[in-house]
Amino acid sequence: MAANNGGWCGRGFKHRTFPKHSPLICYNKPASAQVDKTLYDDKRFKSLTGEIVETVVVPKRSARTWTMQTGDLCRITVSEGSQVGDVNFWNLDNTKERFYSGKTRQLHSTHLKVYDRLWSNLPYLRPMATFVYDSLAAYGIDEDGGSLHDVIGTRCDDYTYKLITGNDRVGSCHSSLTKAVIEERGLKEEDVHDVWNIFMCTGFTRVSIEEFCYIQCFLIVGYGSYILYLSGYSTIFL
Repeated sequence: MAANNGGWCGRGFKHRTFPKHSPLICYNKPASAQVDKTLYDDKRFKSLTGEIVETVVVPKRSARTWTMQTGDLCRITVSEGSQVGDVNFWNLDNTKERFYSGKTRQLHSTHLKVYDRLWSNLPYLRPMATFVYDSLAAYGIDEDGGSLHDVIGTRCDDYTYKLITGNDRVGSCHSSLTKAVIEERGLKEEDVHDVWNIFMCTGFTRVSIEEFCYIQCFLIVGYGSYILYLSGYSTIFL
């Protein structure tokens, strides 16, 4: 065996310095990720002056599904207290096509802003919806790097709760989403996917780069806060 002259086992390790590089944005936005703002403002106005097709009330700690056709406008409003929400999307005609939070994050940002789009999974990769209004847009990015409407989280679930605490539990965002898609759409738990996390304020710590959220989220999001988005094609929303 050759003598160990390196530091692979920790002996003789020499501190290494790394050159400084300027950060580069990983993805250039394709044309399909950039919308005509005037056109989408007009679409939003036209929809708001039209007829209400459906109203769905989602009680806290529960989930409901609804269907949208191409060009429909959805308004999600906090109607009681302070709430946050996890949103899933599926193609109405092919539920194998569904929301892809990771690619949405790469094409836009960790936290979505007005005129950003919500993209479907591979191999489809199409804009399922376009974010067209946010009553909380003025919040922006705070001094901790926190912002609203992220696509970085995966939803809370009972499996991770048990992994961390060792205790069983039934009562999470994932279990609520699962119950709704099984009972209302005949889908399976495996069809539930990573979410658009609306109204919650989240970010990453600067030193350890761990995800954080604010327990005091109710101070940011209150009764009457709302967002609007336009459907790109016939879609199931949850």
